[in-house]
Amino acid sequence: MNFLHRQTTGNIEENPFSSQLYVMVENSPVSLPSWAAGLVALGEHIAALDPGHPPVTVALELPTRRYAALFIALGVIYARQTRSDFTQKDFDGLAASAEPVKLRYRYQSVAYDGELAGCQIIDGEPHLVIKRLNEEKHYLPRSLSSQIIAISTDETLRLRHRELTFASNKNRNQGSLASQVFSGVDAADYLLSDRQDVVLFGPVGPLHHEAELPLALRDNDGNLSVGTLNEVVRVRDWRDQGSVNALLFPVSSEGEELPRELQIAPVAVFDGGLGYANWRYLIPGHHVALLTPGRTGFVQGDAALSEASLSRAGDHVLPTEVLRAFGSRQQISFTRYP
Repeated sequence: MNFLHRQTTGNIEENPFSSQLYVMVENSPVSLPSWAAGLVALGEHIAALDPGHPPVTVALELPTRRYAALFIALGVIYARQTRSDFTQKDFDGLAASAEPVKLRYRYQSVAYDGELAGCQIIDGEPHLVIKRLNEEKHYLPRSLSSQIIAISTDETLRLRHRELTFASNKNRNQGSLASQVFSGVDAADYLLSDRQDVVLFGPVGPLHHEAELPLALRDNDGNLSVGTLNEVVRVRDWRDQGSVNALLFPVSSEGEELPRELQIAPVAVFDGGLGYANWRYLIPGHHVALLTPGRTGFVQGDAALSEASLSRAGDHVLPTEVLRAFGSRQQISFTRYP
């Protein structure tokens, strides 16, 4: 009996997002099967946990991992859309900085690059003074600190500015799948932001193919918005232009290192036991491990889960939709010490 066959149970509310999703089959919408809806619900649940919640590890034993990692990523990204990467604390740090700092920020759904040129009090509120590339100045108030997209001390910000601005014209189409998924925010603004909501560890080729899955989302009026998984789970290596919200690392070498650009603790989805066994120590946030009996890496992943459980902080309750989609012998979840 492997480690996944020692389980926990629990109850959490139903997940409405997955019930509005459909797979397009020959131009006709088909409701997500329960296993796919459960994966989306799992991603949404983990992403919605309080920022102070202890890190969670969830493992699923699946007969096949096809589409599983990307459905989880979809749930994570949907739930995190209202989370800003930059806060008023970041603003205060910039306001007090004497170092040359480059910024990217949003203004009327367009991304701009500029250089920090100090801080000025206007009508009693601190404003960052940003000198744009054309030498014009813009004043960003502290109350709009969430409009900061990126902060850097080198030249890399300029590399993507033209692409982000170009992409924004397309992203203003409110009929697109992405615009409907990101209905909790200004979709055009959101899709200009480079984010780190999810980091995926898995086979690049199969995941890229799976990302072309045609999906649809039904709004409250019954209208369908059609697109692909790739439009919402925007992996950096797959996009010629536009912003990203997911990073993908191939499980090809134990010697590879994560880039220093990972500034937050994204949800890590390990598509295969070998990725979990080799990389779990490098991501401090929440983990989801997907294992397939009989496939490469299953034994290593199962052993790694057993080891991680030895120092568990406690059990973790999963949503009802996840528990209903996967039998008691297919899933386990627990919290880790920070």
